[in-house]
Formats: sequence, structure tokens, C-alpha cells
Amino acid sequence: MSVTLSLIASYALARILMQLFGQLRDGIFAKVLYHALREVGVATFAHVHTLSLRFHLERKTGGLSRVIERGTKGIDTLLSFTTFSIFPTLLQLLIFTAEMIWKLNVWIALTALAMVGAYVWFTFAITRWRVRFSAAR
Repeated sequence: MSVTLSLIASYALARILMQLFGQLRDGIFAKVLYHALREVGVATFAHVHTLSLRFHLERKTGGLSRVIERGTKGIDTLLSFTTFSIFPTLLQLLIFTAEMIWKLNVWIALTALAMVGAYVWFTFAITRWRVRFSAAR
């Protein structure tokens, strides 16, 4: 009975720590993120003001704020995904490849890298294939 309760308590503690470290990560990263978004937003806003009067009269410039907001949200998503997902994965792949070369064989490491590359290619190919169907709707 005590093993079960300790496992449940450990799981609860792990979930709490996961949330805590996620919030801590977001809090530390927020300053960098908001600075980058502010720089892009100001540069885009300044560029819109340098456009000709004809551009503003012929186009729906009210929609530009929506486009600018979508662009900054895209930068937010791309920056956080790259920083917290892609870079750690590449670092982990590099570390495991070095360990496989050191402990096993170069050919095993190259085979593992080839499989990871094939998986990435397959994922992109299937995603492109599915996007064609969702874009047709």
C-alpha cells in the first residue's frame, strides 16, 4: 500500500514540477520574445508609414493590423518552437551520435542518423500530402 501511495505522490510531484519549470521557462524567455516582437512590430509599422498614399487609398489598410498581428504570432510560435523543441532535439541527437560512435561503431551511428533523416523526410512528405487535401476543402 505504501508503494502505491509513494508512486502516486511521486507522479503528482512530477506533474507539479513540470508545470513549475514550464512557467519558469516561459517567464525567462518572455523578455527576449517580447523584445523581438516589439522590434518586428515597430519596423513593420514604420514601413507601412513609408508606403505611398496611393497604396493606403487602394488597399484595405485596416486589415494590415491583423496581418501584422498574425506575423508577430508566427514569430512567437517559430521562435519558441525552435528554442525549446528543435535545438534541444538536435543537441540530443548530436550527443547520442557521439556516444554511439564512441561505444559502438561509426556505421551504427550513421545508420541511426540515416533513419532519423528518413523519419524527418517522411514526416514532411506526409504533412505536405495532407495539406493538399485540407487546402482543397
